[in-house]
Amino acid sequence: MRNKHDFLFVLSDSFPLNMRRFKFVALILPACFYGAALLHAGPTITLRNNQPFPWRLPVRVHISATKDGPWLTSDGLSAQPLGHDALFIADIAASATQQINLHPGAFVGRQAPFTIEANNPGVRLTFSGQELGRLTWGLETHMVTKRGTNASQDFDADFKPLPLEFRQKVHGPVFDQWLASITNAGLQIQFELLAYADGFLDINAHLTNESADPNIKTYAAIVCRWEQPQAASQTLCYDNHIQELGARSRSPYRASHGSETYKHRGADWVRTVFTEGTTVAWLNDFAPSFTVVDNTTNNPLHAPRYAGANLSQLGQEVQTVPGRFYSITEIARPDSDKFLNRTTEALLPVPGEGVSFSSRLILSKTALSNTEVDQTFVAFAGYNPQQEQPDGATISCGVPSVRFGTSYFPYSTLGENFDNVKLPGMDREAFWPLAADTVLQWRLFADDIRRDLRIAKAMGFQLIRLHHLELLAPIPKDTRREYLDFLFGELRRLHLRALLDIYASPEQLTELVGRYRDVIDSVELENEILIWGIPLDRAPQWQAEYDAIKKAAPEVQVSLTGYNNTGMFNRLEQLGVRFDRVDLHSYIDSLEAIPSGRGYALAIGNCATKLGKQPLISEWNWRGLTRMSEEKRAEIYPPIIENALATRAIPDFYEFQFNETLAPNPRIGRGNILRHYEMLDLSRRPKLEAFEFMKLIQRYSAPGDAVRIIESSHEVAELDEQNRATLNIGITNAGDASLRLRATVESSDPLKAKLAAHSTLLLPPGQSAVLPVKVSLPKRTPGFYHVFVRLESTAGLLRYLWAEVRVPGAPQMDAGPEQKFDFSKPVTVTYGPKATVLEIETAFALGQTLESATGMTVPILPLADVPKDSLAHLIFVGSDKEAPVPRPDWLMVGGKDSREVEETGMNLILRYWKYAKDSAARRVGLARKDLPKGGDPAKLP
Repeated sequence: MRNKHDFLFVLSDSFPLNMRRFKFVALILPACFYGAALLHAGPTITLRNNQPFPWRLPVRVHISATKDGPWLTSDGLSAQPLGHDALFIADIAASATQQINLHPGAFVGRQAPFTIEANNPGVRLTFSGQELGRLTWGLETHMVTKRGTNASQDFDADFKPLPLEFRQKVHGPVFDQWLASITNAGLQIQFELLAYADGFLDINAHLTNESADPNIKTYAAIVCRWEQPQAASQTLCYDNHIQELGARSRSPYRASHGSETYKHRGADWVRTVFTEGTTVAWLNDFAPSFTVVDNTTNNPLHAPRYAGANLSQLGQEVQTVPGRFYSITEIARPDSDKFLNRTTEALLPVPGEGVSFSSRLILSKTALSNTEVDQTFVAFAGYNPQQEQPDGATISCGVPSVRFGTSYFPYSTLGENFDNVKLPGMDREAFWPLAADTVLQWRLFADDIRRDLRIAKAMGFQLIRLHHLELLAPIPKDTRREYLDFLFGELRRLHLRALLDIYASPEQLTELVGRYRDVIDSVELENEILIWGIPLDRAPQWQAEYDAIKKAAPEVQVSLTGYNNTGMFNRLEQLGVRFDRVDLHSYIDSLEAIPSGRGYALAIGNCATKLGKQPLISEWNWRGLTRMSEEKRAEIYPPIIENALATRAIPDFYEFQFNETLAPNPRIGRGNILRHYEMLDLSRRPKLEAFEFMKLIQRYSAPGDAVRIIESSHEVAELDEQNRATLNIGITNAGDASLRLRATVESSDPLKAKLAAHSTLLLPPGQSAVLPVKVSLPKRTPGFYHVFVRLESTAGLLRYLWAEVRVPGAPQMDAGPEQKFDFSKPVTVTYGPKATVLEIETAFALGQTLESATGMTVPILPLADVPKDSLAHLIFVGSDKEAPVPRPDWLMVGGKDSREVEETGMNLILRYWKYAKDSAARRVGLARKDLPKGGDPAKLP
């Protein structure tokens, strides 16, 4: 049996040795699907197309039989051997399953519509009797003296073809194999061309540094020139942005200057339509950049490390001139200075190491639309897992459904920090501090946690990510165990499973995973450490932690996390570090970048396929869109999420994070970056984005999931003058079988809730029902209250329904200068067009706490976006120099600068928040204290 990481080409002994031994993880798999199972003669290959579109592509399956073939498929087509592999062309309908039996048989002879022939130093293409020009390759290298892209370089003028000698190694009815190799400027470049008779060409390349100095700042690119007949039209898809290519044009070369450029790789595909009608689609695989040793400690890890080289993925750019097309794969290039703490720029691999990349050409006599090419690209470059069976293998294109998760970690996010005043046990000024009081006195917060987890269940989440679980380390062991027993007990009751994001010793992991094994789905070691690199001394520690987890629970999956820099996972493999999943954290940082999210998901799925592991996104959301109104953001929110989901490359998807929080210090922690990307307000009122997300959960979850079968309305009611209300919660059986359901109402004290109907009901398919729930409140305390109905079916389905009860009213408040302002009326919190981050954070803290304390929605908007009918009653937050002329019913929260604005805002909040029903400060008090930024989590104040 060949090691699963051996080079997939199964090249002959005459091909260069280092190419034959090169790991496949970054090279060939997407060029044709690959079945990792060991198959016997006459195996059955099951193809599952989970994509909502058809595809026709080469498929490659590994076979254990020693005989060379020939093989036939069950429908009489050829399946050609290559080493121990069988390659054939599959054609499968959308959302379909197809079984193909391979058995010994004579090849079917027919004329090949597509052939290539050596025309050294390149190859010439012929398709259906028409010459489509010649491919040649060049190497562009030069020293880098300043930061910037090669957007202005004329690759046509600079192109010098490498003197390659292509030789045919294999000839057959399915494909011909051509090989070539050359060394230039100390770099060895090896090519394999697989020319499929039915009209596909795979171009697979590997570059190895033999003797070039890796310490010299270098730009290096492999350039493929296609001398082609005059094209009628050309279209470029660049990081999922489609644009026309003129006869003299080029790709954008990462023209955006935002942080997204770190994750961009460039040209996904190019579609060329020739004058006589032939269409050729050029598809680029995702090729991760390599890693290099950085012996300095001037990085976020404060330790020598393996750092990413250049950018996260090899750059793919294009240039056109009349009659010629250039595909440019950038190996070494300058980086944005914003990310030099993550990468080392303009570097070649060290001698003996290299990088691999591949492309596929699809040739068609019938027209291929941009949509068809784009769909084929997703099938080619996405997640295509393989599963072995005793008599064959199942090869899937994409995943059939998605499990959804959210980050919820109440030991931090239930905390409160008002800059100089905060919960007594707050342990540091950091993005996610430990709010120790919420754990040490966890029974005071138990209803909050129950409420939040039930909301998550009702929204359709199946997974809960416990972020930075190591924060609990300083809590006394007995208290920590009681707290975790309660937390995992609630997860168990709700049929939720947990992802533990944790930094802990092997012994601690064994104890933790063993105790809660039935609830734990997976473990992420050291939250997103691979973003910054791999500490040179860390591999043994990670291996010991992996072994400890597997000893306690072999089924629990273990991952480490990067940021689209998938080359880190290749390095982990080389270091012998075992892991089960390839994990990604990513955020969409601008409106321009929204389409790019597809590439991030495809890249991680592509990497997982090559490594034979599962992909995972455990953090995803937008960033930097806080100044938009909730309504405007809800309009663009679906593609922010769905560009990743629609690839069908991600089986588990976690949004970050669940609820608005007061835990980070607005001045020091979160105030540096605007990130109000949570699903829920502090009141736990769902934002408009939450409803959009729930639609996506329902669309992409498994058909048998309760959220797909039992549809529900989200009801909102206000208490009447007698402190009573009725919630009429609608449900529909969207499944294909009758449901016998038992309903139980759950709420938190002091709200009383009772089902005003029979607790059991029979709901036929397609039928709807209304569940009336009567609620009452003994004492009218303003705020938002939440009611749940637990539905259990006799078949084992568990579904939670969720409704809101709002009790509007002025909050209890200490006397202050704002006494004349009427807090019993609906209000909008606003800020000016030039508001600083700290001023906006102050506005959000004020608006969020005021909504929770008054039981009324409080929009938080730029002044220019405030509707006219809301201008009569608002709170303006901003410095005196930015403040507009106030109106009679406005409250001005200001000061001479941002720091004074924040101080004024915090003082106002403290006058009412300590009395609010949801306030942690009401339960455990506040302390005036200063803490170090990023304090030691092992030391409680």
